[in-house]
Amino acid sequence: FHNPCKPNLSRNPGQKRFAKELMMGQEMMLLMMSHPLVQLLDLGVDLCGTIYRFEMNLFGLTQHYYNKTTFLDLTSDLRVAAFFATTKYDCEEDSYLPIDEDDNAIGVLYYYDLDINSDFGVCANGSKSILSTIGLQVFPRSGRQKGFLYNLPVNQNFNDIPQVHAVRFHQKKDLSEKIWSYFHGGKDLFPDDILARHWRENYKDRRLVSTRTILMNKMFNKNMTLKQVEDEAKSLGLEIRDYVPKFSDEELDQYYNAVLNDDYWQNFCRQIHIPGDKDGKMMATLLSLPEDPRYRWAFEPDKHHITDFDKGYVLRKFKGCL
Repeated sequence: FHNPCKPNLSRNPGQKRFAKELMMGQEMMLLMMSHPLVQLLDLGVDLCGTIYRFEMNLFGLTQHYYNKTTFLDLTSDLRVAAFFATTKYDCEEDSYLPIDEDDNAIGVLYYYDLDINSDFGVCANGSKSILSTIGLQVFPRSGRQKGFLYNLPVNQNFNDIPQVHAVRFHQKKDLSEKIWSYFHGGKDLFPDDILARHWRENYKDRRLVSTRTILMNKMFNKNMTLKQVEDEAKSLGLEIRDYVPKFSDEELDQYYNAVLNDDYWQNFCRQIHIPGDKDGKMMATLLSLPEDPRYRWAFEPDKHHITDFDKGYVLRKFKGCL
């Protein structure tokens, strides 16, 4: 039990500015937007005459891949919650271990009472709900964890929210090990995917950001000039260079090989529910997208394609940074 209970971005009570942490998350967002499948699903696909786009919660995804945000992770799966309640994180090894204390150690399971009148919608004052879905995304961690996000203001304590409850229990070593083993030591919830590998290999302890990241940060700080954003980054020890955050050709080859040979796309699609698709035609169309000439560029290498960012939702918003 932690009091106060806060997201990782706001756990230092003396910190007033979070520019460095947010810039690293924005660098990751730009990296994710370079992925062909992210681009395809944001641009939208034609399913039986109707264009469907898939919601991309890229900032929420940065929370699942080593970055700090204002989000607390929630889950709709009690087994996933049990895993996090009975394991501890080893940051040096980037892995989880079962808690090996018996009886005298107290664990906590939080639960949140949904409010149908305020959660997942637009509040009476026009603002968006602070509770949102993330779930299935191109990069798999949030989907594996059946994720939801609670956007907590910096000065707020999660424990003080009336809808939040905490149930305490006695830790049991054998039970912790059983839950840990059920998820194969956490590998089921934290698969070693292309984004995790790229970030570990290229950004661990890195103090470098792109000029495009500076542009994106300026978008979120409209009261600052570009020069002020640059100066702040430099004052935090960050080096700014002109490059495009993107996956390497070798990394994308791993993705293309998985799509072609490992049922990657089929397994992704089968986790999706399409409302109103009673005869299964829309799902069949979705499954066949890799064979559709309009979309092959997202599934096969060396397909000449120029992305029209204006046709996207997230891509259009950040096209000036891409």
